[in-house]
Amino acid sequence: MTSSMASTAFTDKWTQSTPLTLQHLDSTMVSPSVIKVLARELATLAQSPPDGIRVSLDDADVLSFSGWVSGAPSTPYEGGCFRITFDFDGIDFPVHPPRCRFATPIFHPNVSSAGEICVSTLQKDWTRNHGVQQILLAIKCLLIHPNPDSALNPQASSLMHEDWQAFVQTAAMWTQVHAAKVPPCFQDAKQPTPNTTGKVAVAQPPPRAKAAAPPAPRRGLRRL
Repeated sequence: MTSSMASTAFTDKWTQSTPLTLQHLDSTMVSPSVIKVLARELATLAQSPPDGIRVSLDDADVLSFSGWVSGAPSTPYEGGCFRITFDFDGIDFPVHPPRCRFATPIFHPNVSSAGEICVSTLQKDWTRNHGVQQILLAIKCLLIHPNPDSALNPQASSLMHEDWQAFVQTAAMWTQVHAAKVPPCFQDAKQPTPNTTGKVAVAQPPPRAKAAAPPAPRRGLRRL
């Protein structure tokens, strides 16, 4: 079966959901046509996912799915798999983005203790052309380039500014404790082995903006 045929079959299976599922879908602001588009995107992501990104689907409900992001090498999140939830209830998608949260605990300056995510793709940079893949790619980039100046976790932000190595060790420990288990959707890909040594080889902290150099003093005119 080709990828296109598999995607169509997967979408058709979802559109033939039970009455209870359809009632759940009616409680959202997502139109049936948008749900079909979303179903096709999820089917494509499930069959041909980008590197480090997966989706976990529910055959009975289009909107009950989870996204997964794996931590990139040479980051404190290496070896971890992080589950992202999507909430469409009361959301006029795709005019507005879904509510996304980390279901896996993570020590990150842009993720709150409740899993809320501060990333521009879900806020000011959102467009109706964005979908699930763009959201997961943005979150994947956030794990590579955390921004301590747009913080939802003050402790992580403070450590990034004041003690980079302490931040790295803490984030890596959280990854080992909470995100080391590989979900079934990732078991078809080779995953990095979780680091259990307590030592993390990561890139240097993000450089801070350098202050502009003061202008050179003017020399006075010599009197003739």
